[in-house]
Amino acid sequence: MQIFLIGFMGSGKTHNAEKLSELIGWPFLDLDRYIEKKGGQSIAKLFEFGGEAQFRKIEQQALLEIIENKHEHIIATGGGTPIFFDNLEKMKSAGLVIYLDTSLDLIMNRIEHTAESRPLLKIGPGETLKNYVENLLNKRKEYYHKANIAIEVNQELDKPAETIAEYLSLIMPDKFSNADLE
Repeated sequence: MQIFLIGFMGSGKTHNAEKLSELIGWPFLDLDRYIEKKGGQSIAKLFEFGGEAQFRKIEQQALLEIIENKHEHIIATGGGTPIFFDNLEKMKSAGLVIYLDTSLDLIMNRIEHTAESRPLLKIGPGETLKNYVENLLNKRKEYYHKANIAIEVNQELDKPAETIAEYLSLIMPDKFSNADLE
């Protein structure tokens, strides 16, 4: 079984996947870092040279490699991973998909200072970053809400990971006991 964290950029997928890894003892894997290591290029460079369509093909191939190895992992996906192809269905068939449901204001607070380095945040003339992000988030929510469960994210950085660990101890007590999670 694998655990996939999905959600918009700035929702805390990587941070909470790392924290959850510490709590339950499963290895952590960040899909974007996996792609960068395998391809020898940053995500921004992959977008720049091949465009989003080419990047999404690379992303899907990397996701399928991870799924096919069938090792227990906590995987932080990219914000667009569940949107393209049949990625969401593949993730759900391989394990548990958890949506980190984060408000627009918190997302903006977290990504404003890094917007220039994010390939998808190249906004056009006359458009504000907040409007662009809000429109993209609204388009993606339809997919995000198809996750197995949703965890509301607030300002407390580690709370989603702790909530997920508690949930795992309830649905799989033979695998994750409360004592192991303390």
